[in-house]
Amino acid sequence: MEPIRVERDGAVASIVIERPETKNGMSHPMWEALRDSARALDADPEVRAIVLRSGLERLFSAGADLTEYRARAGDVAWGDRNRALISETCDALRALGTPVLCALHGACVGGGVGLALGADLRIADATARFAIPPARLGLVYPFSETRALVDLVGPGRAKLLLLTGRFVLADEALRMGLVEEVVPAGEATTRALALAEEIAALSMTSLRAGKRMVAKVVGGLREEDDEAWRLPGEALAGADHLEGMRALDEARPPRFSAG
Repeated sequence: MEPIRVERDGAVASIVIERPETKNGMSHPMWEALRDSARALDADPEVRAIVLRSGLERLFSAGADLTEYRARAGDVAWGDRNRALISETCDALRALGTPVLCALHGACVGGGVGLALGADLRIADATARFAIPPARLGLVYPFSETRALVDLVGPGRAKLLLLTGRFVLADEALRMGLVEEVVPAGEATTRALALAEEIAALSMTSLRAGKRMVAKVVGGLREEDDEAWRLPGEALAGADHLEGMRALDEARPPRFSAG
């Protein structure tokens, strides 16, 4: 079985990580496959929500494939390429127009946290625990993932994770803002898929524009730029708005156009 695979159920697609021999430790080819799968799903108009999840019962991801790091110790050029690929993959997840949810259980470590940070929403179960341990290995967490972490939890909590490398349990992760929801043990994937179905029933025009607006605010935009001004007006004149109003008048679920 491929360590990165795509599963489809109607308008919801899952990207599944399953490499038990490394506890879902991410190798260079796996980062490439995940990036390419995410971009291909985003380009598919039939896909309206994506769930990133583990195929293993006990954990989400142990982070990096340390066998690669052992084999490449001291190879700065490889390290630069690998770090660039990791950041490219996590940035690609954040850049998708399609909503991305992440289902988390068990250990989520290092690069696994970076993947989770690439999602729009993170659903953890009660067994989930998170750590960013580069300081324990004499490494440095990449800038792109550090920025995403700071954007999500703030500089103080980001430093707490980076400077201690310790595990944070699910309830603390929720209080920090690292995850949006905590559910009972074993229910993260079920909840994430259900939430993805709920999102997939909505207007892709609105969803994509909403993600763009939030990205602009997080990026520091203080006044409307041309795109931020244009998007609400285009939506008002768009087919999805007309369908939404018809559905409201007719007391039925809306049938929005494909993304």
